[in-house]
Amino acid sequence: MAASEGSQVCSLPLPPAQYINNYTDENIKRGRAPRPPPPIHDTYSMFGNTFNADDTIIRPLESQGIKRLYPQHFDRRRELRKLNHSLLVNFLDLLDLLVKCPESPRRAEKVEDLSLLFIHIHHLLNEFRPHQARETLRVMMDLQKRQRIEIAQRFQKHLDKVFEMLQQALQTLPDTSDFDSKLMVPTESFENMGKSNHDTTETDPYVILDEMMCNIKSKSNATHLYLKKVTKALKGRYSCEVSADAPSFRTALYSGDMNVVVIPTTLPEVLMSKTKYRIGETLKAECTSKDSRPAANLTWGLNGQTLDSEYVKKFNIIRDPDTNLETSVSQLSLIVQRHHFSSNGRLKVRCTASIHNVYWRTTERSAEEDRPKVLDAAQQTLHQYLQEVVGQCSGGLPSER
Repeated sequence: MAASEGSQVCSLPLPPAQYINNYTDENIKRGRAPRPPPPIHDTYSMFGNTFNADDTIIRPLESQGIKRLYPQHFDRRRELRKLNHSLLVNFLDLLDLLVKCPESPRRAEKVEDLSLLFIHIHHLLNEFRPHQARETLRVMMDLQKRQRIEIAQRFQKHLDKVFEMLQQALQTLPDTSDFDSKLMVPTESFENMGKSNHDTTETDPYVILDEMMCNIKSKSNATHLYLKKVTKALKGRYSCEVSADAPSFRTALYSGDMNVVVIPTTLPEVLMSKTKYRIGETLKAECTSKDSRPAANLTWGLNGQTLDSEYVKKFNIIRDPDTNLETSVSQLSLIVQRHHFSSNGRLKVRCTASIHNVYWRTTERSAEEDRPKVLDAAQQTLHQYLQEVVGQCSGGLPSER
């Protein structure tokens, strides 16, 4: 009896830590690691029940000696709802029996009915297990696919870095003119080859990217990037990536946009309709900034103060189809008031053209107040005398008639 009790083992598997300890490198090398169980061909026992290896994973209810409560072809969702409702009704009936007549023989019948309902619900839920396993496998494969794609992208980025380092190393090579002329190889054939392929390289985007990479100065390092011969093709988003070594391969990526600007070659032009204005007249001026990429932003100012947009009218940007450069035009319309003029009777109109933070140019124009002329004392006396003479002459005309 004691021997039989000593040979009993737990039906559950060993804990993971203890299971791993049996498969150490030393145990495997010495052959002490437990061998895997042999495959089952006939029958096996699990939790005290005997099963056949050829049986289906989910056995029918009839093969288990259980009465089927629903038909062969049915809607599982509706049957689960009906079983749940029946389970609740039978449970309430059981509570009613326990309250009114605890010793009634119907109590055992209700318990059996509840057990049968639970078995059917459990069986219906088990029929969804293959679908759950298939979906779980699909999710796992999608996750593995994403991980492999991320690893491939990281390898590609490291490969690009290697190409960049090789390009920098090629740029740092000494000039071939420093070597002996006898060791130099004729390059006429290579030059002719380059001329023959000139047309194809103009449209090849990879060649353009190679030329862009060649414009990187040799003093660029892991934290700073220096460019020379900047062209419009270099605009775009630049990224800096920091990646850790194995085994994590964690990466951090930060990006920033760079725009290559073509600044205007001339100052903004300001044209005014007049140079003298009276109080109440409309001041009209037009500002033009030519040949830039992108078009310059035009703002107006009066006597050092920026004007609101209600006085400004912006026109559509004019683009030159040949040079692809843009021209911006803006018009100012303002009713002149007394406070617009300074003490010396002048006002200053300013137009500023700006492109991001790389270009800022201003043009100013001045205008004077058109005031009525003030006569001096002698002119006033002569004016009064002439008025009196004219009055006397006009008064004497009727008496002569």
